[in-house]
Amino acid sequence: MATEQRLLFISNLFPARESAYNGLDNAVLLHHLKPTFDIRVICPKAVLPPWKKPLFTAREEDSSLHPIYVPVPYLPKIGDRWNDHLMRKSLRPVFEKLIGEWRPDSILCSWLYPDACAVAVLARQHGIPCDLITQGSDTHQYLNYPIRHRRILEAIQNSRQVICRSGDLARRLAAAGVNEQQLHTVYNGINPEVFHYHNESVELRQKLKLAEEAPLLLFVGNFLPVKNPLFLLQALATLRSTSHPKARLVMIGDGPMREAIKQKARDLGIQDALILTGACSSAQVADYLNASDLFCLSSHNEGLPNVILEALACGLPVVSTDVGGIAELINNSDYGSLVPANEASSLSHYIRAIQKNLEHSPNRELIADYGKQFSWQKSADCYRKLILSQEKHPDRPRHTT
Repeated sequence: MATEQRLLFISNLFPARESAYNGLDNAVLLHHLKPTFDIRVICPKAVLPPWKKPLFTAREEDSSLHPIYVPVPYLPKIGDRWNDHLMRKSLRPVFEKLIGEWRPDSILCSWLYPDACAVAVLARQHGIPCDLITQGSDTHQYLNYPIRHRRILEAIQNSRQVICRSGDLARRLAAAGVNEQQLHTVYNGINPEVFHYHNESVELRQKLKLAEEAPLLLFVGNFLPVKNPLFLLQALATLRSTSHPKARLVMIGDGPMREAIKQKARDLGIQDALILTGACSSAQVADYLNASDLFCLSSHNEGLPNVILEALACGLPVVSTDVGGIAELINNSDYGSLVPANEASSLSHYIRAIQKNLEHSPNRELIADYGKQFSWQKSADCYRKLILSQEKHPDRPRHTT
């Protein structure tokens, strides 16, 4: 029987009991890779102020991955020159102890700065092959910062390959000077047992205590400026004052803009049309996706958010700003509409897209059939092939999408 390959995963994007939704997609991916790899996890956690040492504990379902949480000093705004060095210094003792006891065959690191910039150097110093993952802002935002840009390119040069979670991210890295042979596009996946279409919207609305007839818009994500949530409130207010006076918006998630969202809804007089659920389980999100009429996203930047895949798998059409890799999936009017971002008339475009999709009565079974192709098993198979093919041919990078 073949010996399991040892894979060390390092990223700040990995969940703990205290932050159960942080990097959940990475945890799901690793569990799907378990049949092939013996996996360990090191998760650096930024701490501010630097002397604060918060306690993080593993979720029970992640115990087989043996995660180690390492507090790492982080300097916001002014720390571009030092944050990767600070992370590397904090990681080194834990890293060297682990590889002394359990030397991995390869390292997989998600998030290009500061994580990959720190880890690629450690991996090179100890002769361990390193593969990177870019998820979104670590490419489309961080490449705009000269110091981060330079450090990211150095980290990629010290690694075998970069797995990009959208084609847009791969194109941006290639334009920045990365060898295209190092770039591989692999989409995330969904759990089809949870996210699938079922024609029970009336029953689900009753279960969720939602109005049965009113048009229902849905947002799922962190309440952060990059997600542009106040734009959605403005769109809802205009929609209610023109064509759909009973329309409502459900926002699933949480974050630092929560109070600003509540205040904006009050200012617009739509507080009764806004439903803030807080964080929800995957099963609850699937219920809302099946109960809603339209998924709405108005971000300034994205990679390719998993919730788009989940919406499609539940047969829910999408209206979104045309950012990141979203156009790679919403490339057919049957699946929704894209609106140009950062235009003076973007609000009116966005509202017209909502109206069109609410009145079009999209074929939800057709959308769900399209969404079925995105599974975590398929994603994990791609990761497995990429990592193992590089193990066999470490000096011959391969390009696949």
